[in-house]
Amino acid sequence: MAQTTQRSRRSAREFYLARLEAEIRGWEGTLHTLERRVRELHEEVRPRFASELNAMRVKYLGVATSVRGLQGTGEEVWETVRPQIEQTWKACRQQLRQLDEALRRAAEPRREL
Repeated sequence: MAQTTQRSRRSAREFYLARLEAEIRGWEGTLHTLERRVRELHEEVRPRFASELNAMRVKYLGVATSVRGLQGTGEEVWETVRPQIEQTWKACRQQLRQLDEALRRAAEPRREL
C-alpha cells in the first residue's frame, strides 16, 4: 500500500515536471518571438524593452534550471522546492504577458492629435 502511494506521488510529480518542461519549451518560442518584436521597435524605445527582455530571459533560465534540477530528487526536496517554483513560475507568466502587451502598445503607430 505504501509503495502504491509512493509510486502515485512519483507519477504525479513526474507528470507535473513534464508539464513544466513543456511550458519551458513554449517559453523559449515566446522569448524568441518577443526578441524579434523588440528588434523591430523604434530605436528610442528598443533599449528599454531589450533590457526587460534580458531580465525575463535570466528568470526563465533560472526557472528552467530549477525544474530540470528536480529530476530524480527525493520527495522531501520536491515538497520543499515546489511552492517556490510555483510562485516564481506564476510571476514569470505574468511578466511575460505584461511584456507582450507593452510591446504591442509600443509597436502601434502613434496617432497625431
